[in-house]
Amino acid sequence: MVEETKEVKPEETKEETPTESFKDLVERQEKANTEAKELMAKQEELMATQRIHGTTDAGEAGEVKKKEETPKEYKDRVMANDL
Repeated sequence: MVEETKEVKPEETKEETPTESFKDLVERQEKANTEAKELMAKQEELMATQRIHGTTDAGEAGEVKKKEETPKEYKDRVMANDL
């Protein structure tokens, strides 16, 4: 078999100068800072809304308080379960 050799042309590559890469870095950082500020503003708004509305115990699984038995209720309960 005969292998054909192809001439490989070097692709044109654009090399960035340090100034261009620094400008790109600064632009990306500014964009990230803007996004972070927007997210922080939303979070502050949510926290303020929570503070205004308060919290409730509704729907939370918590400790169920037992009603204290009076001596009479205890006697009646024990007497009902005669062995």
